[in-house]
Amino acid sequence: MTSSFHADLPLALPADPAWADTVPPLREVLRSAAAAAYRRPRAAFAAPALTFDTAADALDAVVETVDAEDPPDTAVRLLVLPAFRIAALHEARDALHRAVGRADDAGDLLGNLELLLDDGILFPGLTPARALADLDRVLAVLDLDLPAARMLATAHLTKQTDTPAARTALAQITAAWHAAGITG
Repeated sequence: MTSSFHADLPLALPADPAWADTVPPLREVLRSAAAAAYRRPRAAFAAPALTFDTAADALDAVVETVDAEDPPDTAVRLLVLPAFRIAALHEARDALHRAVGRADDAGDLLGNLELLLDDGILFPGLTPARALADLDRVLAVLDLDLPAARMLATAHLTKQTDTPAARTALAQITAAWHAAGITG
């Protein structure tokens, strides 16, 4: 079961940075949406500028965690995000969904995204629909709220990762990542 309301608990992320390759471009897309929404507060962006800014901050934390200098000794890295940042990611995702679906209240967001992504120079191959799919994939990892994820985070924090319970938790969370299309 997933829940965005327990995000202030430690989150277990795949240590392999390949799963998060799409995060830096997504962060820039959200920053661009925020900047445009700040400039035009009455425009149709389907969410306030602060929502996009806060969602980009959440992705900053993911990038910092995934790109940390010290290599992990296991298949996971730990991240703690406040619930309001996860909520902002969900709201930004909903706004992107409305934009891709051409909802009236998101027309300016779609126009901004198309302008940013149209030439493919900054982010080759990235379209508004692809950005939405990539954000869904990131949220699949961040929303994973299994007892195994909490157990694994506790095992890492207490440096007891070589116990049978920790190994079982790792197997369960890795299976959940694979089910979500994430390799870790």
